[in-house]
Amino acid sequence: MKEIKEWIKVGIVRPIQYSTWISNPVLVKKVDNTWRMCIDFKNLNSTCPKDCFPLPKIELKIESVMGFPFKCFLDAYKEYHQIQMSKEDEEKTDFYTDQGTYCYTKMSFDLENARETYQRLKNREGHDHGHSENLRQLEEGQHEVESKEVLVQGKRGNFLGYTVTLEGIRANSKKKKVMADMQSLKTLKEMQSLSGKLTALNRFISRSAERALPFFDTLKNITKENKDDFRWTKEAEQAF
Repeated sequence: MKEIKEWIKVGIVRPIQYSTWISNPVLVKKVDNTWRMCIDFKNLNSTCPKDCFPLPKIELKIESVMGFPFKCFLDAYKEYHQIQMSKEDEEKTDFYTDQGTYCYTKMSFDLENARETYQRLKNREGHDHGHSENLRQLEEGQHEVESKEVLVQGKRGNFLGYTVTLEGIRANSKKKKVMADMQSLKTLKEMQSLSGKLTALNRFISRSAERALPFFDTLKNITKENKDDFRWTKEAEQAF
């Protein structure tokens, strides 16, 4: 509820009395072990037309910063919440808490097309200029950046989940530690989590497809309906 009070204070959400749409809040643990409140807009999102604005390819973005002696990374402060919702659409984003019902006045990152909308804004403002020009554009656009995420780094820097150096790209040490600390898997959800982690580190693992085959064999004929039939095999344990 503390987060809701903060959002009301800065104008991200507002209380409402009558709801036409209603969605459920859920808590998701972040990488730093703090919690983020998300809204399950599944029903609302299913009625929205898909915005096909192209999103940047992470691989190309990472390669574009290689070889430079200095790199500056800016992280927008609550980036999606800096975009105003259309007045007529605000009350479609209703969600309830034990203290009342609220709707967004700024765009929620859980909404369909939120990524595309934000990317369109970034493209319009342009980011192919010098550092001073980028900061000037941010100021004129009345956008804020997260001060703890304004990083000017030399030979090495973390960018989009990877470590970028003058020599090339390396696996992020935090992601490697998460993999190293994992225990033998017991559930389908844990296997799906491992699959995502392997995908993120795929480019750094030789013969990754061959080595991961025993993991994916455990998923054969497993669906949401029979997820309890998932079994961690001896072959998967050996590969793990």
